[in-house]
Amino acid sequence: MTPRIAISLLLLAGAACATAGKGPPIHQADQGLPSASEFPDDGAERAAYTAAHAHEAKGDAAGSAHDQARGEWATAATGYAELAARPAAAEWRVPLRHRAAELYLRAQRWEKGAEAAQAVVGDAHASETSRAIGARLAATAWLGAANAAVKAGQLEKLDLGLERKRAARPPPPPWKRFLDAADAYLARASADPELRRPGDRRPSAPELALVAAEVQFAYGELDDARRRLEATLDRWPADPDLLEQAIPLYLATFLARGDRAGHAAAIDRLQQRIEAEAGKSPEKKAPLGRALEALGRARAGARFSAAEDLLRQGKAADAARAFEAAAEQGAGDAANALHNAGVAWDQAGDAVKAAAVRDRLLRTYPDAAVVAEDALRLAAFRSRQGDHAGAAQLYEDFLRRWPTSPSRCVALRNVASELDHGNRAVDAATRYLAFGKDEACAKAEPNVAARALVRAGRLSTAQAKAAYTAAAALEGVTDPEAKAQVAEAKRRLKGL
Repeated sequence: MTPRIAISLLLLAGAACATAGKGPPIHQADQGLPSASEFPDDGAERAAYTAAHAHEAKGDAAGSAHDQARGEWATAATGYAELAARPAAAEWRVPLRHRAAELYLRAQRWEKGAEAAQAVVGDAHASETSRAIGARLAATAWLGAANAAVKAGQLEKLDLGLERKRAARPPPPPWKRFLDAADAYLARASADPELRRPGDRRPSAPELALVAAEVQFAYGELDDARRRLEATLDRWPADPDLLEQAIPLYLATFLARGDRAGHAAAIDRLQQRIEAEAGKSPEKKAPLGRALEALGRARAGARFSAAEDLLRQGKAADAARAFEAAAEQGAGDAANALHNAGVAWDQAGDAVKAAAVRDRLLRTYPDAAVVAEDALRLAAFRSRQGDHAGAAQLYEDFLRRWPTSPSRCVALRNVASELDHGNRAVDAATRYLAFGKDEACAKAEPNVAARALVRAGRLSTAQAKAAYTAAAALEGVTDPEAKAQVAEAKRRLKGL
């Protein structure tokens, strides 16, 4: 559980009035920097301010991709921070420290940025808005520090997979600092003007909340990660970008513990909530529709996994029905679900239902990667049922759609056989001849090729010479029956 002590202290500090005490009012972070004329023209403060401002401008001109820019920004940030500590600049210390924190972040001086930001949060005269801005910058700084440590190989990458999540591990110090800072910010984020107007160089409140949940998930703190995600989704229920990223992680907190019932119930809850949000205004319907589609895919994926478990347990018929139910959800893996349903029905001994599923698969998802195998299995079923014309058509379609398939020779041989059984002699002879003369097919199965070529010659007088010539030239024929047919081909050639 993430400690809350720091949050309480910050909230107590926030009770101080921004203008407490005597003297000029304290300017705040959202009011911007002063002009140089705010400082005496002959004083050291104006010179320090002007120098810091010049370094900032040089950094902006150099561009963020250059080391020079980061050096200039760091120098400017140091200048602003030092100026904020001078009594003569006291009324401007909050915006000066705010700008120092921002520039340290641009310069990727993460710890310095966190220090400057925390000085804003801890200022007794800072407004709630200023403290919220400072807290956001502190959280952003510690996030940058942790990411830099990951990039440098000093910290392991966050693993968001489902494996190794059964036992919680304490997040290492870099991530722990970020978690504490994120909690401190989220406790007062409602006062942050950037909550409603996100900056282009900084994460938003929902993004910081999501990363914090990712950290806890990665280190096995599943309950805390789930509670954090629930609070985040409650707070921003109609943010489509957040929903797109948070929902899969939220559901994974159930799957990581094998809690499929909880996973299913969570999907139902989220669906009801998102549908309610979408119904509040027409403009929300389309962007929130993506989240609903994602939930549909998650539901189908859960059913797919449950079906796989049933198949492993030997409950083939139950698995087949579960795979079909997953496909009904219209998920992106619906074709694979139907394919597996066909396999399961075969294992259950129900060839008719297996064939019905495969027929549906070929009609509904003709371009899916698994369809080729199912087309061959459906053709074999049609042949066993005596539907030789239907089987032949399926094999012909297979050859047309997958001409380079490893199963091409099987389809070429089988279509000839189906046409032969269907009493289409000339067409069968053409296909037998094509199979026997195909170099790859003949080399792989010379004995079968010999029989196919002789059969072609017997079925079609017009193709007999070509068929017998090809049979006589075959190499590698070893089967006695095939050898006898090659000898027959040679004899017949002499009579042509």
